[in-house]
Amino acid sequence: MGGRRLKNRETMGVESVAPSPPPPRSEGKTALLQNPRITFALALLFADALLVTLIIAFVPWWALCLLSLSKRVHSIFVLRLFNDCVAMTLLHAALLLLVHRRWNLGLIVFR
Repeated sequence: MGGRRLKNRETMGVESVAPSPPPPRSEGKTALLQNPRITFALALLFADALLVTLIIAFVPWWALCLLSLSKRVHSIFVLRLFNDCVAMTLLHAALLLLVHRRWNLGLIVFR
């Protein structure tokens, strides 16, 4: 039990040190999810990861190679992409017209 014993608090330097304020509380993971763009991006990443996992689990590797080499499947896929853009634009236009109570024009665009 060697060593010196301090006589009073002043020799320990306790009174000379000002108490520091507590560190600011970080909101942690919840602050990241407050931004809707980040939340949406995380949801898309999760959906992509799930889709890739399902493809790897249920589709053999040689089938994926054949699908990527097939010109017919590629052309159908590309045509479908362009067709979906036009169809969704017309659907949005029809919904906008129906919301603004332009029934006749909305139904013509929807048709």
